[in-house]
Amino acid sequence: MLTPSSPLFHVRRSALSGPVLSVIIPLLGLGWTAGCGDESNTPTDAGGSANGGSGAKGGKGGSSGKGGASGKSGSSSTGGSGAKGGTGVTGGTTGEAGDDSGGTSAKGGKVGKGGSGNAGDDTGATGGTGLATGGTSANAGESGAAGSEPRAGTDSGGSAGDGAGGEAGSDGPGAAGNGGEAGGGPVLPLTIQRVFPLSPTGPDRLFGVTYGPDGSVFAVGQIAISNDSNADQALLLVKFTPAGDLDPTFGASGVVVRNVASGTNGEIYRGVTVQTTGKVVVVGNAEHPGATDARDRDMVVLRFNTDGTKDTTWGTDGVVTLDLSTGVVNGTGFSADSAWGIDRYADDRIVISGGQVRSGGTDTDFALVRLNADGTRDASFGVDGLVTLDTQLNGTSSDNASPRNVTILPGTDGVIGAGYRPLAGHDTAPVLWKVTDAGVVDTTFGVNGVFSDAVLAEQTESYQAAVQSVDGGGYKLVTTGYGKGVAGETTDLVSLRVSSAGVLDTTYGTNGLVRVDIGGFGDNSRRLLVLPDRRIVLVGGGRLTSADVDGIVMMLTPDGQPDSSFEFNGWRRFELGGVSDFLWSAALAPDRKTLAIAGIKGVGSSPTPPSANDDAALVLLPLP
Repeated sequence: MLTPSSPLFHVRRSALSGPVLSVIIPLLGLGWTAGCGDESNTPTDAGGSANGGSGAKGGKGGSSGKGGASGKSGSSSTGGSGAKGGTGVTGGTTGEAGDDSGGTSAKGGKVGKGGSGNAGDDTGATGGTGLATGGTSANAGESGAAGSEPRAGTDSGGSAGDGAGGEAGSDGPGAAGNGGEAGGGPVLPLTIQRVFPLSPTGPDRLFGVTYGPDGSVFAVGQIAISNDSNADQALLLVKFTPAGDLDPTFGASGVVVRNVASGTNGEIYRGVTVQTTGKVVVVGNAEHPGATDARDRDMVVLRFNTDGTKDTTWGTDGVVTLDLSTGVVNGTGFSADSAWGIDRYADDRIVISGGQVRSGGTDTDFALVRLNADGTRDASFGVDGLVTLDTQLNGTSSDNASPRNVTILPGTDGVIGAGYRPLAGHDTAPVLWKVTDAGVVDTTFGVNGVFSDAVLAEQTESYQAAVQSVDGGGYKLVTTGYGKGVAGETTDLVSLRVSSAGVLDTTYGTNGLVRVDIGGFGDNSRRLLVLPDRRIVLVGGGRLTSADVDGIVMMLTPDGQPDSSFEFNGWRRFELGGVSDFLWSAALAPDRKTLAIAGIKGVGSSPTPPSANDDAALVLLPLP
């Protein structure tokens, strides 16, 4: 069993973001039953680390009113004239309002730099409730350092302070004037990012994440005991508490490892959902038992009880195997069944996206499979629960489907599968395909049931389509992925918006397209969420240099513009500790206040030292 060692953590402030608790939890020893230590030393931000407010100018003459950068304030009520300060100032203390009836102010954080000066002639100053930290108090004449990212709190009044300090008077310090008292205010939680080296001798990676109804977080991926490229991979399922700790009531110290089919590197799991019973369903690929070619794969769907034990009432020994086709050699490659995404209906039925070998061919088709709540195939959907889509060009050329995630549409409007296909003479084009609730391709959507416009001429890929509500009723579909306009470019984050009829919505972004270049190198997005306020969250990876990939979270306004209330440029970078870090999936907490984001601390193709390996990572991001 893996045993915990002391956690290492530090609180840091990433560029233009709020405070971050970054934790690495080292773990030792691995069998296929894995456990690990938890980490409970989570500091809290007692004041929300507010920006310092603006220090007032030092006046000439009698006693001076306190200026200083204020981390504490809300809107203050009208005060009397602040006493004019002496001709020089020693400030840096919390700024107070005028000397009569300064109002109460919201609780702030650290004090910004600044000197004393006029407190305000008539009206008490409005302070900030922002999250960022200002400088420490200092002598007069220094300009207060602006705190990073002034972000408003949730309840208290007042606009965010700018962190500038007071200006010096011309002579010595003046005495302080009176002002209002500081009041209490809400605390915005820290962003938490944690790395879990669950297998010290091999990689462990998280690709999918979801929330349980009680706020617990479930993440799924793969794990191995060796760095060898052909090492036997197994299912990795982890349960975290709402605070991001491993849940000791689930599996072995929060971790479940199951090797469905011993073989090589065939097992990988990307989809996870929690049924209303609390049971956890995951979907992925596994080696086909007894296959003549070891590269043959099947879809596998597993269910686990609330304590992490396998649910033997589900399929065979807790596994439903979907052998949709027999794998075949395809040129120098191999075509086989695959699984990627999962979505759940309110009645606990599930739909799975993936692919299968085209009947009579060697390329692959898109596939959707619907299962009843007990894991049996839903005969009311397609043919025995299966519907497929062949996107062969001109009906003759080989056209391998690249299926990605699946989304259940509102009411009984059907299901949308996402992915991409080869584009003749170029790279790829997006694929959104719609089927009815009965599992029939809906030919009223796009062209014969498919949207596949080459929005960027060289490459446009779609990893997911999410439902965005429309004022007055109805919905549109927002996508995430990546692409480029010409062959010589690097890829950028890409999002499209499509009407419910499958037509590109040119009111979104720029002519229907959002394209974001993080740093001039290759960027990719893999999953998205549409928030209750219709803003859009994209997660993936981006490069500020060609040699280093970091996790990226991008926030867009409802119409596809960078959301400056999240970051000034709309995106936030997460350094997880590797040279190939990546965020793969995101989920919204039941209280709609936090995002759980699963990913990888990646060591790259040439790790240093060679024994280094990928580790599972989790980010808990409070929403602004």
